[in-house]
Amino acid sequence: MENQTKHLDQLAEDCKRGTVSFEEVVNKMRKRIKAIAWQAVRAYERFKPMYDVEDYENRVLLALEKAIRAWDPEREAGFATYFERVAQYELNAVRKEMSALSRQSNLDAFSVEEHLTEQGGVVLVAADDSFRRSEFYAMFNRLPLTVQQRTICLLVMQGYKNKEIAASLCITEAAVSMALKRLRPKFTDAGLSGY
Repeated sequence: MENQTKHLDQLAEDCKRGTVSFEEVVNKMRKRIKAIAWQAVRAYERFKPMYDVEDYENRVLLALEKAIRAWDPEREAGFATYFERVAQYELNAVRKEMSALSRQSNLDAFSVEEHLTEQGGVVLVAADDSFRRSEFYAMFNRLPLTVQQRTICLLVMQGYKNKEIAASLCITEAAVSMALKRLRPKFTDAGLSGY
């Protein structure tokens, strides 16, 4: 393992100096690149129609290129560790992009909306009931909520689970649950519990 780590460190340094091509580095790291891409495919299953394994591989390759350019063996851990961090950062950016696109398409395409109720359940409101819908959003927009609280509410209304919300906002599931618990009285006080 240690020899492999030293070999990757040397490979990255050689690529940085121009004595080894980027393609050679990619060929040597092909298995690891594919493994990271497949890990992302499994982790971000709900984005499957928008992003496939080749898309993730391309982002991992971009991360590899960034890692080679930015890696400083004097300051950083081994190249493999540094590359893993850069790849995770790049894949988190993908997740955030896909979450934003997914939220936007859900806002555009949903024909039924779910709203919080006093009991913590949901009541379905038909989208063609435009008066109730616009009334709800007018009242909702007047609520004194933080950006995070508003985002959590909108994601819940779109049908996302607490776990998905936590992942997309990079917070814990417990933080999402606590935010929802604190939001219910605000909805009740504003007269929104029946929506």
